[in-house]
Amino acid sequence: IRSEKGIADTSDTTIIDVALGRARAHQSIVLKCGRITAVGSAHRIKVPANVPTMDGKGLFAAPGLVDAHAHNTSTESFRKAYLAYGITTVRNMSGDAASLEAISQVRSGKASGPWVYLASPIINGSEPEWQDRDALAAAGAILSKAKQSGEEYAKAYYQLTPAQFEALALTSARLKMPLVG
Repeated sequence: IRSEKGIADTSDTTIIDVALGRARAHQSIVLKCGRITAVGSAHRIKVPANVPTMDGKGLFAAPGLVDAHAHNTSTESFRKAYLAYGITTVRNMSGDAASLEAISQVRSGKASGPWVYLASPIINGSEPEWQDRDALAAAGAILSKAKQSGEEYAKAYYQLTPAQFEALALTSARLKMPLVG
């Protein structure tokens, strides 16, 4: 539903309540600028006057699903498939330029797709930054570059030495980039 005021209503929808484990019939969902602002009984929710309303009879609404460990979310076909299956949030575990561009397109509204949180490229100890540097300096260079690019997690891989892993853990904590594997 689109509205000039940015407000819309879906009435008489059945909502899947995962907290209570049941379907709640005859519910209204009010949206403002694409965000849900109210959910409840269609008889109790106050919808502003002259707001476009979609008849939700026979329709179901459910919370979006999360894919917490994915790779390659940059293509349009992947993004469409995620949405078709109800996946609205994805944690992409291997960052690259194509993923950053796709995220930018979705977040700006220029493309459809799930909200993607992106890890750094896989850090396995063979990156050039590890050469001729102490481990802490190397981890700092790798993660600073990833954070500056827009990646939100540090992706550690099993080939790291103990010293590299420790440096990565300390640096990711300092930069507030969760360390994931």
